Amino acid sequence: MRIFKNPILFAFFVLVIGVVSTSAQLSYGSGIHFTMDEPFTVNGKVFAPGKYVISRSTLSTMSPSAMTIRGESSGAAFDTDYTRTPEASNQTLLIFNNIDGANVLTGIRVRGELVGNTLKMTPKQKLMIARHRPAERVVIADTSSL
Repeated sequence: MRIFKNPILFAFFVLVIGVVSTSAQLSYGSGIHFTMDEPFTVNGKVFAPGKYVISRSTLSTMSPSAMTIRGESSGAAFDTDYTRTPEASNQTLLIFNNIDGANVLTGIRVRGELVGNTLKMTPKQKLMIARHRPAERVVIADTSSL
């Protein structure tokens, strides 16, 4: 095929296919429902224990990795990076790292997907993880609405 003879067109083709496949992992109108029994942090904001929903942001047409978290009394927007894994997740998981005594949301895996989301961390959080190898806490999310 002629398109593969031009490396720039090939790179663009791979990029477009990658964006289409990764943005399908959490479709618009669906959400990840979960309950936390301890306070936790997302993108520097502390959330109280309670029930929450993570979903794609309405702004994600401009940034497919943009997401929102909504609770009974608070919410926030945050951006993520994509992480490929060798095998699909068996369950929808939220990964929290205990960084300096705080449960920090660091990753999201959706059941059946090879691509997960990693939340962007501050330089201080990255340093704390590198120094202390914090304990991970995995929350299995309710997938009835996915």
